[in-house]
Amino acid sequence: MKDFPLTLLAGMICGAMCAYGGFLLQKESTPLVGISLSQIAVAGVAVSYIRWMPSNTLHSSLLVTMAAALFLASLKREGEVRNIILLCLFVGALMVRMILMSRNTQDANFEIEMVLKGYVWFVKPSLFHVVLGCGLLTLLHAVLQKGSIASSHGTRDGTPSSLWSWKRMALYGVIALGIAVSVHSAGDIFVLGFLLLPPVTASFMAHKNSHRFIFAILIGLLAPIGGLFTAFRYDMPPGASSAAVATLLLLLGWSFGKLRSLISPLS
Repeated sequence: MKDFPLTLLAGMICGAMCAYGGFLLQKESTPLVGISLSQIAVAGVAVSYIRWMPSNTLHSSLLVTMAAALFLASLKREGEVRNIILLCLFVGALMVRMILMSRNTQDANFEIEMVLKGYVWFVKPSLFHVVLGCGLLTLLHAVLQKGSIASSHGTRDGTPSSLWSWKRMALYGVIALGIAVSVHSAGDIFVLGFLLLPPVTASFMAHKNSHRFIFAILIGLLAPIGGLFTAFRYDMPPGASSAAVATLLLLLGWSFGKLRSLISPLS
């Protein structure tokens, strides 16, 4: 229990980082990027058991995820072709993971399964410092991009293509960093849930992008608190219970949006 405060803080930071990445990807209409990168991050954990890869699972996951993110950021293709590439990466990551798991030892597969099930949420000080550093980098990116976050259009926003390319690489790099660290710290189901659920919930609760952004980050910060306490109380996987809390908030947000749409014509 002595690591509980660090675990709680790390969960809140990971939730906020995933919600931030999910919000910006939804704004770009490319949520498949986050979904694909999350599976590539898990595949990176499995790849760490290959002899010539870094033996540290976090380092291996960061390396693989960052390489995939920079590749996606450099793609000139848009629309259907881009979605096909993303789907191929998604399926390829699943295939690599399954092949490596079939050839790994039982101990190696146990660690991968813990990542998949979200049982890994016990954060030591060394890992917490990594999570905190990634959170600060994400915060710095948010401060630098505050104008584009509030706008109603995506990342391209009419800027010169070379500048847009570098902005996109920075965006995808920050998202990949948050995903890889969160997969290692909180598990795959946590990352998937917080990439998708907080931005959708925020869209039910507000019309302005700036307000949606605030709601999404707040959900990312607060839902892990309920998830972690639920996990300890009922002996559940912390990642799955946090995603369940985020789902409950989604249902509440949807109900709030419906109620507001019914009341608006009467006012």
